[in-house]
Amino acid sequence: FNDLLSSSVVIFTREMAQTTKRIKDQLVRKEGKYYFPFFL
Repeated sequence: FNDLLSSSVVIFTREMAQTTKRIKDQLVRKEGKYYFPFFL
């Protein structure tokens, strides 16, 4: 069970990292500042 749990955490962390990168790529540049297109 521990192995399953830790591997799930690794996968989740990886997914979160990819999602964060995607959000950063979608940031709208405006007046020299970056704005999130939506709130988290």
